[in-house]
Amino acid sequence: MNYEEIESLCAEAGKQNKQSNYAQAECLCKLALEKLAHFSVQDRGQPEAKLRAEDGEKLMLIANLRARLLSVLTDSFFWRGMNVEALPLAEEALHLSIKAENKEQEAKLLNSIGRIHKNLSNYPLALEYYNKALAINEQIGNKAGVAADTGNIGQVHINLSDFPRALEYHTRSLAINEEIGNKAGVAANSANIGIVYGNLSDLPRALEYMTKALTINEEVGNKLGVAMATGNIGNVYNGIPDYPRALEFYSKALAMDEDIGHKIGVARNTGNIGNVHYSLSNYPLALEYLTKALALTEEIGNKNGVANNNRDIGRLYGSKDFEGYNADKAEDYLLKAIYMYAEIGVKSFDVHKILAELYKSLGRWEEALAQFERYHELEKEVLSEEANKLAHQIETRRKIEEAERDAQLKLARFQGQEKILHNILPAKIAGRILEGEKQIADHCDNVSVFFSDIVGFTKLSAQVSPAQLVEMLNQLFTEFDRVARKYGLEKIKP
Repeated sequence: MNYEEIESLCAEAGKQNKQSNYAQAECLCKLALEKLAHFSVQDRGQPEAKLRAEDGEKLMLIANLRARLLSVLTDSFFWRGMNVEALPLAEEALHLSIKAENKEQEAKLLNSIGRIHKNLSNYPLALEYYNKALAINEQIGNKAGVAADTGNIGQVHINLSDFPRALEYHTRSLAINEEIGNKAGVAANSANIGIVYGNLSDLPRALEYMTKALTINEEVGNKLGVAMATGNIGNVYNGIPDYPRALEFYSKALAMDEDIGHKIGVARNTGNIGNVHYSLSNYPLALEYLTKALALTEEIGNKNGVANNNRDIGRLYGSKDFEGYNADKAEDYLLKAIYMYAEIGVKSFDVHKILAELYKSLGRWEEALAQFERYHELEKEVLSEEANKLAHQIETRRKIEEAERDAQLKLARFQGQEKILHNILPAKIAGRILEGEKQIADHCDNVSVFFSDIVGFTKLSAQVSPAQLVEMLNQLFTEFDRVARKYGLEKIKP
């Protein structure tokens, strides 16, 4: 197998990832890496120190291709929740890209490592890598990369419950993706902006953005995006609350995530279904789903998900209507959740309210009061009036910018139409049409009409190149226009 065939395998693996066929992408990558290793051994028939210049270039090409293959394999593992397996692959690929001075690939891999750390709830590290990637993409002028990095930084701020900053980053990323026509990026930004508004309890606006994300993802055939948007719409209905609709959307999203092997989504929607059953007082089924979700989040190493599942299971065990009510178990799960939230820097306030109510029911008044105070303190930080005000300002600014872009587009179209009219009609007639006059029929007592033709034009056009023909016609019509202006004539038709 030659270099071009291995490169073709790499391209096909990347295509399979985009179609959410992650297992197929992994198989293609592993095959290509095996062939590349064999190709590399054959190519290096002498010590590296004695290689000629062209041999050094070949080695650089091989290193670059290996980095690309490892990057695609990283994505395949990442989207299936295999973060621990993905990290060393991404780090090796990053090392190769830095060595090859491939800045675009370096930025992509920094972004990939950032995403892995985000999924592992290592948020400071995630921000560090995202910001490094952003700096490189800004330096090399890669707008798509800048948009992706900016949006990913926004996602970390969502996880950290810093919703105004999350909205700021996602709005900035959305503007870039709209400018470059990146529909998948627009869908991702819309979904995340919807998540922010959902957390700020602006459910109508959340549903608006999430529905937009779903529509775009369906249009471009992004299976993963469709699954995530479907689950997010379930979150809105759960917040309304409309539990039957929430259950419908969560179940659809779960089936999609299972189909494409998206473990993070499977864990998330399994937990969401468990919480709906809790709200419907179907406690045994709630425990079944929540326990399954906890096992999945522990398997993929998502600490934020593990904390959420512990919180929800603790709430269930603390419900006196539940046959399996167990205050000690409830306290253990809730305290574990609080510890994990603190460890990863997430300001989850509702867990303190749940624990406060548990202590209150047990007559542990001082502990209940402390937890209530912590609940109100964190709620004020996360859902402050200032946060909602800033979110409103960002949305208003975005709408103004959209209106300005629409106005500029209409102006550009008008100017284009005006230019065309002036090219094919007399200036006076073109002006009257642009001013809105519909029927133009003037009367003149005496007129003379001059017709001109190019003799043998068909034969001539076959003998010269298209560029030469256009240049000749341009010179001819320019001269006609000059003469017409000089003698006050009107050009009717070119």
